[in-house]
Amino acid sequence: MSKEALALAHELLRQGLYDEAEMGWVVGVAQRLWPGQDEEGIRRTVLEAIHHILATGLGEMRDFRRGRDPEWIVWNLAPEAAIARIASEWDDLGRPPEFITGEIGWLFNTERGSEIGRSLPSPWTADDDPDIHIPRSMKDEVWARLAAAGGADDVHAILQELRTQFPQPGHSVEPG
Repeated sequence: MSKEALALAHELLRQGLYDEAEMGWVVGVAQRLWPGQDEEGIRRTVLEAIHHILATGLGEMRDFRRGRDPEWIVWNLAPEAAIARIASEWDDLGRPPEFITGEIGWLFNTERGSEIGRSLPSPWTADDDPDIHIPRSMKDEVWARLAAAGGADDVHAILQELRTQFPQPGHSVEPG
């Protein structure tokens, strides 16, 4: 496994402590970790990281069924079949999955995945968002607020509030 896929798998397990990871978010994490990586490299890293998580029993893929009785439905596929499904649905989109849309599926930590996630350090630094400098002591609270957001508009409002409340030193942020 590549060092990039292992680093992404670790971050997914860490963040899986707070919420499920929809595929658009997974792609976004990979893009933030390796901003110079091309689309195919991001895809390869994402698929390799998810395969590792599934093959080691640290996570499972699910779909969300909306409607009168919404529920999470476990894929119940072997890791190779799950990766083939993700790759096929990604191909069908003709682009990477988008954030907050639930396209393709959702990655959940298993209990063992959460145990591992709790033991892992974060690769993020204060410089990861050019507009936000969140004190380390507040990172878990911020992730919890973002995870509880009701949709894209809520997430954008929270991020704008954070940019105003915790601007990076030397950056000027105008209220949006």
